[in-house]
Amino acid sequence: MIALALALLFVLIPQVSYAADTLIWSGERPDALISSGEDIYAAIYRDGRDTTEILRISPDGTVLGRFEIDGRVRGMAFSNGELLVSHSDRITSIRNESILDIATGLINPGSIAALGDRIFVAVDGGVLRIGRHGEDLAVNTGKHIFLEIWTVEHGISRRGPGPRIMIDFPTYSLDDGVLRSIMPVDGVEGADLIVGTGISLSGDLGGGASSMLSAVKLPYTAEVSTVEANETDRFGILGIEDGCVHMAHMGEIFRLCPGESRSFTRNTSSPDGSLDIMLTTTVTNHGFVQLETPGVQEEI
Repeated sequence: MIALALALLFVLIPQVSYAADTLIWSGERPDALISSGEDIYAAIYRDGRDTTEILRISPDGTVLGRFEIDGRVRGMAFSNGELLVSHSDRITSIRNESILDIATGLINPGSIAALGDRIFVAVDGGVLRIGRHGEDLAVNTGKHIFLEIWTVEHGISRRGPGPRIMIDFPTYSLDDGVLRSIMPVDGVEGADLIVGTGISLSGDLGGGASSMLSAVKLPYTAEVSTVEANETDRFGILGIEDGCVHMAHMGEIFRLCPGESRSFTRNTSSPDGSLDIMLTTTVTNHGFVQLETPGVQEEI
């Protein structure tokens, strides 16, 4: 009876099967596939060049487009007519025939998801939401977020007096929410934020300071070069959310909200070995400021 019941159950349950004999495209096995609703995108890693070729393929197997990006693809998502690709240390957007990096300096980015204009990517330590193109900046206020990256280069002489280098003076000042620059700043109108980079000398190394302001679009990599240590420090600015700036530095992702700072210290030496040098870089989100440049004064 049990055997008869099982046999009847097998007959009554609808049998569903799929044909698996139609190869629509012949080539290497893709690392990842994703559909836009109309076409299929296939990611194929080229080991010899450490690049990935992304093919846009029609449902019948016709190759409609080819795109090449660095490294191996870790994840793909489709949103608002663009393909989002996680690879290397960045998130890249592919729309029509254009390729644009949305975020750089990420730590081992993995799978990626999108909800409308919001982008989420898996990174070491959790899931990061990526801000896009100043979406959280104040509108029609004439103000921008001011992010400052400043390095103090302190020297301790190993033998005899230090070189006592004297460099220039700062080119800007911040007072009560007004950022004053003695030099013009290009591209302010369409910028996502204002970045100030600078360096000052102390100890046996010398004195003085040098700085500059830049109006930037995101994503952006800010660089601060030292004077005597001959090193360059890089900070990836990934996005802005509710006035908070998402950043990446030396494999770490962090966020600075208005009024917050983060410092990084490392020890090195001068190229000739005559100085021990301590480098202290402080990153500060000063929040929204009013920028004044030559010929552009605040209205009273």
